[in-house]
Amino acid sequence: MNLGKNPILTAVLNNLVDERKIVNHIHDFAEDRPENIKALEKLIEKDFGDSLSATIYPDHENYHYAVLNSSYVERLAQLSIPTECVSLLPNPVSVANIGIQDEILKAKEKAQKLLKVNPELPNYVYPVRGIRRKNLGEFILLASLFKDRANWITTLPPLNPVEKVEYDKWKKFCIKEQIPLFFEAGEICAFGEVMALADRCVTTSTREGFGMVFLESWLFGMPIVGRDLSVSKDFRDAGIKFNGLYQNLNHNETDFAEFDQKQQMKLIKDFLDNTDSANNFIAKNPLLKNIFKDFSLEFIKGNRELIKQQYSVENYGKKLLSIYKTFV
Repeated sequence: MNLGKNPILTAVLNNLVDERKIVNHIHDFAEDRPENIKALEKLIEKDFGDSLSATIYPDHENYHYAVLNSSYVERLAQLSIPTECVSLLPNPVSVANIGIQDEILKAKEKAQKLLKVNPELPNYVYPVRGIRRKNLGEFILLASLFKDRANWITTLPPLNPVEKVEYDKWKKFCIKEQIPLFFEAGEICAFGEVMALADRCVTTSTREGFGMVFLESWLFGMPIVGRDLSVSKDFRDAGIKFNGLYQNLNHNETDFAEFDQKQQMKLIKDFLDNTDSANNFIAKNPLLKNIFKDFSLEFIKGNRELIKQQYSVENYGKKLLSIYKTFV
């Protein structure tokens, strides 16, 4: 309702709140999507003359919120929604056939054959569509800094034509600068085959609503490495451990993720052309080496079992039913 993909629906549901009990399960916020918030402002404020905030975030006895993570509880509190009107409802995580070893080996062999990556190197896979907030430039930075230490693989291109413009520039840049990054592996192999091939799951994303990638990788039996985000706090509170992440990558006191595409390209090229500059960057970001940490089988199994127990579809169903029984 609050996302604003359908402003008319947002307005209609708000009008029902005096007569019906409503549970709004929030995955994303319209404020984070400029096009959506503009559409809502036009319809709610300009056309209907109503308060946008009161329409999107009603503080009403018939209205309850379910959110993906604890940071959303705090965000709603800043919008004057009492915490007792908000329930934490994390997404469930489930990956089919993850425990069938023979199938995993067959899938790995198939992906290795189709992708033709260097069999002597570990495979670092970023399972993502290459949209802007996924910060693909940082993954390319890692591939350029450590091209001799791993095969660097992404899975899918953007579907949005606007996003594809920047994505295609990255592909051309990698070809020009001879950065050995394998794009769009997911269009050659099935997703499960690519994940079977992976030795590490990588994320360089700058924003996640729930952060499914922080959980799914362990279910596939591999550690996740890369950029940490605030959404991982809830997972840590649940006992899940993350030893392969870094908070930021600073260059001259600016996080690499804050640079625009041209600036990121310029910096990556500088590192490619100047080994001393690249080594200095690595030295000033010591947590970067976390992405090459070793993880024991016991460590991986521990995380995997916690995730299977706490983020199962069954647990999700019980929590959702409890919210409905309590509120509705």
